[in-house]
Amino acid sequence: MSNLVLGVDVSKKELSLALLKNEKFFAKTVLNSAAGFKDILKFISQKSDEKPEVYMEATGSYSEPVAES
Repeated sequence: MSNLVLGVDVSKKELSLALLKNEKFFAKTVLNSAAGFKDILKFISQKSDEKPEVYMEATGSYSEPVAES
């Protein structure tokens, strides 16, 4: 398992992020939009240079855009 794990809870308007790095927990909520996807990358890069393992619930049309970006 990676030292960096990101969990994403998906809703129509928001993405709730839970980042686990070496047993430390960080949380953030971003918009479920292109701007929010950029915020996710910024959030991760502020915590680590490592790429995280990402886990996300499959909610069809709400989760597909962030999964593809």
